[in-house]
Amino acid sequence: MQLDLIVRAREILTLNPVRPSATTVGVIGDRIVGFDEEIAGLDAAQTLDFGAACITPGLIDAHCHTAWWGLGLAALDLSRLRGLDELYAMIAAEVARLEALGDTTSWVHGTGFNQSHHGGSFPSITRLDELTGDRPLYLRHTSGHASITNTATLRLVGAEDPAFADPVGGVVVRDHAGAPTGLVEEAAQGLVQALLLPYSTDQLVTALEAATSRYAAEGITSFSEAGVGGGGSGTVPSKSPPIRPPRNRVGCTHALS
Repeated sequence: MQLDLIVRAREILTLNPVRPSATTVGVIGDRIVGFDEEIAGLDAAQTLDFGAACITPGLIDAHCHTAWWGLGLAALDLSRLRGLDELYAMIAAEVARLEALGDTTSWVHGTGFNQSHHGGSFPSITRLDELTGDRPLYLRHTSGHASITNTATLRLVGAEDPAFADPVGGVVVRDHAGAPTGLVEEAAQGLVQALLLPYSTDQLVTALEAATSRYAAEGITSFSEAGVGGGGSGTVPSKSPPIRPPRNRVGCTHALS
């Protein structure tokens, strides 16, 4: 009998209390068929040797916002910035990039803002307006419970109208004089998201591929999508079947120990 695959490593965790670890695992198709002495002397079409690594079963994440996260991967990564000057410089560079392409209408998208990386401060809407002009801006907070916008965006959602009322469960934050600061919290983010939805099928396919490729690289071999309807993408039912990222035939990941 020939196996399809033999995997070797210093330690392979099985999560079976009867046999908690092994050094060799044999696979036929999508099934593990034996360990160590059970497959001794058998050949395989392919052999993977991970040397001193420890191999673990693939991880399952029970709650993911994959479409939402994947879409964010195409946005400016604000999480690595330290100090508002770096934030302003990144936005200025993105505006310049778009203008160099002759693009005068695309939004500036960013994700991962955390005020703790900026001394507890949020960006000035006046400065953001100077950098973006009439181009809409949407920067998502790392928590997902707030966003930062500019005047162009707030104008689109009607926040400058004297009759504007905050939606239930959310607020467009204002200063002591009643002027918007650019910070939009909780359900008020839906006003901005409504301008972006629905995302196209091509956008979602690209976002899911980007997200699930990263899942697989980190050892997440299956997950449950917590909802891609409404604010997540607006293109498919929120009760979608579980989506499985790319995985190898054993459904395992390896981590150096």
